[in-house]
Amino acid sequence: MEAKTLTYATNFGDPSPENQPYTWIAASFELDRRGWWLFLKLMTGAYIAFASAMLACLMKTNQPPIFAGRVGLQIACLFAVIINHRSTNSSVGRDDVFCLLDTLHLIIYALIFAAIFITLRSRMLNDRGEEKRLSAGNGE
Repeated sequence: MEAKTLTYATNFGDPSPENQPYTWIAASFELDRRGWWLFLKLMTGAYIAFASAMLACLMKTNQPPIFAGRVGLQIACLFAVIINHRSTNSSVGRDDVFCLLDTLHLIIYALIFAAIFITLRSRMLNDRGEEKRLSAGNGE
């Protein structure tokens, strides 16, 4: 911090004929932020939920209890990402700007929703007796 004297070209409404020097204080500080660590800390919950939802795709859907567990896990992961998104918005301190965190959360929402859709499609094919189509992946 330092005090500086500055003469302005105006009298700021002061009726005296001469411009008086005004004193002002200048404060400067250096801010050191570890961006990658903060970013990782904010997104870890979303990444773990996404990985869990994708790992649930390894659960076979040919038995109803396993299918119910798979869908339940994927929906729980979707809600976990929603909660993580809300907490990152509150920690960043803004709601009106669309940033990288918002973009990543939207991508994760879409991917988890796609995984849920694939799970439902898999169960439908199992119910029709088309297990070969599920394992071959090419319609044979």
